[in-house]
Amino acid sequence: MSNQNPPNFINLKSMGVLGAGMMGAEIALCFALNGAEVLLKDVTLDLATSGKKRIEGIATPEDIDKAVKLGLGHPVGVFQLQDIGGLDLALAVSNVLYEEYGERFKPSPVLKRKVAANQLGRKTKRGWFDYQK
Repeated sequence: MSNQNPPNFINLKSMGVLGAGMMGAEIALCFALNGAEVLLKDVTLDLATSGKKRIEGIATPEDIDKAVKLGLGHPVGVFQLQDIGGLDLALAVSNVLYEEYGERFKPSPVLKRKVAANQLGRKTKRGWFDYQK
């Protein structure tokens, strides 16, 4: 086995993933973490958001924001946007959506902990990212 040549790999610079389900989100994440530009599309924003939630805890906020910006073409990532508006506002909106539409909009425990610790984003110089520099 050690005498075999390693397999030939294709160096992809960009790729598209249709469907942000379990497999699609993980494929998109793998390629984005390795520097590829990824276009992630799904039928609805709700399904795309669900794909994002699946990779939370696996990838960093930087990784997810990069994937969102490159893959979905958004000008800012979801974590950067929450830092700009305030994590307290993001939690309040999540709570309203959760009460109205149910479990799929349940606020993240990490978001709750950050708000409880007064890590509210740019206005407190710390949220998903550190602005104390």
